[in-house]
Amino acid sequence: IALALAAFLGLPSPGQAQVSVDFHVDLPVVLPRPVVVQPGVQVVPDVREEVYVYNGWYYARRDGAWYRSRDHRRGWVGVPGPRVPARLASIPPGHYRNWKAEHEREKAERRAERHHEKEVRREEREDRREERHDEHGHGHGHGHGD
Repeated sequence: IALALAAFLGLPSPGQAQVSVDFHVDLPVVLPRPVVVQPGVQVVPDVREEVYVYNGWYYARRDGAWYRSRDHRRGWVGVPGPRVPARLASIPPGHYRNWKAEHEREKAERRAERHHEKEVRREEREDRREERHDEHGHGHGHGHGD
């Protein structure tokens, strides 16, 4: 009766409820160290797939579908779109495929260099301001020694 009712209502039978996913990720046995690309999101660099680490899970995206596993070597299961973490879903498809960690390191170095340049310019402005201040007789000691 239950099977007939399920068939009438269009519900899957108990044997149909499980979906088998034949998803193989071509990843090396030992993965490169994941790199943080935003808070809580890591990317596995130097692999052909888009592979992320988020909240203890490996996530991979292929052809618009998402999969996850606790072990990157096996056990991948499909993840319905609404259950994909928003931080991952917001990343443009393909953005981290074949991604090189050096890019992130280089960007961080450029950011640090720009920050250093800004600090040097700020210090130079402060020095000029102090020099102008000293020229108008408001300095410390007026050149008579300290």
